Amino acid sequence: MNTKVYAYDPTLNDSLSAVRGIGRYLATLRQSFDSTLTFTGDIKSVQMNSIFLNPFYDFLKPPLTYRRIANWQLTVIHDLIPLKYSRKFPAGIRGNLHIILNSFLLKHYDVIITDSYASQHDIHMLLHIDKQRIHIAYPPLSSSFLDAVKQKYNETILDAFRLPKNGYCIYVGDATWNKNLIHIAQAVKIANIPCVFVGKVFEKRNGGNLNHPWMSELREFIRITRGDKRFIFPGFVTDEQLVALYEHAKLNILVSRDEGLGYSFIEAAACATPSVLADIPVFHETAQDAALFADPEDPKDIATRISTLFNSPAMARNIGVLAKQRSGFFSIETFKQTLSDLLYNGYNP
Repeated sequence: MNTKVYAYDPTLNDSLSAVRGIGRYLATLRQSFDSTLTFTGDIKSVQMNSIFLNPFYDFLKPPLTYRRIANWQLTVIHDLIPLKYSRKFPAGIRGNLHIILNSFLLKHYDVIITDSYASQHDIHMLLHIDKQRIHIAYPPLSSSFLDAVKQKYNETILDAFRLPKNGYCIYVGDATWNKNLIHIAQAVKIANIPCVFVGKVFEKRNGGNLNHPWMSELREFIRITRGDKRFIFPGFVTDEQLVALYEHAKLNILVSRDEGLGYSFIEAAACATPSVLADIPVFHETAQDAALFADPEDPKDIATRISTLFNSPAMARNIGVLAKQRSGFFSIETFKQTLSDLLYNGYNP
């Protein structure tokens, strides 16, 4: 097919987006479709006789466009957590107006893509969109991360972070309410096991802006972990460093109250690192039986699962093997084939 395919890239105009989830997702798109997609930060360049992909439909920002700009349009809604839990993610007057407008303007998109069946259910229930319009394309691991997995981690990287010699658990991600950081901190204290918290957001604990309502969970987390040496904060790390941290960790923790997919499980799994996950539907979809599950609202239960994996090398190794096998399901080849079918099937120039 000779039809030109455009993909909107917000990182071209917003450098901060590059280090968030959208940056990683776009990197995967570039690796999969670099020769067939035209990435643009200016939607005015999109021609009507083309295919247009918006890889991050952001309900809280001003609409990307108020009209159809291409003959065939697709968008990706990764999750609806800010809409689903609006009291925990207050949008303000302007944000709520954007939500209303963006919900209405979804009518211009022929195909909606999302990261899991759990997110498909949320989109169907909250936005009243027919499930037949909502398709699942599981995000894969980026090639840069997989390349780092293939290399043996460098011990000097671990020395630089002054990690405990007796092992640690790891958390990788954001710090919003759904991430459940306070219960993770309480569980770490109960289990009395060191934990490394990876993410640029944790750099805020040293003086960043914490006044935003969405940062209330992080503010409390900082308060209850301040001065406690069991909590280790390397901040933002490279893929090579992240792989080293995963491989050296005894377990990964992801006990979110809700997620669109649970990406850190897949990253840890690729490193054969076992995970403790929240006992919620999306994680059973993502991990199947390749993890231990805990009640996200019960720090004692989380602590029990953490201690079990930390102190049971044979169990941790067996679950790590299952997780490694499960990570293969999230392959870039499957993602590319699924997305290719959605880009072109149904298109009628």
